[in-house]
Amino acid sequence: MFSYLETKRFYFYAALGSLAVIFGTTAIYTMYAMNPHIFFALFAIVFSPIIWLITSYLYFQEEKKNDWETRMITSAVWVLIYLVLHFLIYGAFTGYIILDTVSLSFLQFQWVSLVSIVLGGFVAHQYPLKK
Repeated sequence: MFSYLETKRFYFYAALGSLAVIFGTTAIYTMYAMNPHIFFALFAIVFSPIIWLITSYLYFQEEKKNDWETRMITSAVWVLIYLVLHFLIYGAFTGYIILDTVSLSFLQFQWVSLVSIVLGGFVAHQYPLKK
């Protein structure tokens, strides 16, 4: 039933999107800390959804099963993988434990990632790349 969850490609795109979001937002927040300009603050807000949208669009281009159920499950699993990688990477770099890196606003913002992944799958279904 969920055979796509067993593919390396599924986890490759999940890791690719997660690492791009983690290191990209870290770089943007570092730039914002060095130069507190409104551009960096706004870019930090839209960066994560844009990366997830692009990653899911590219993933669902080649996915044989691209229905609502697949998109929903993919988005949930990818966000869980992102959260695990986020906690592991930030814990390793900052020395904080997982509970110190979790905030309610951080977890609430993950709905934007879920919607972006589902939307990327929908757009890939509606507008496939021409080969």
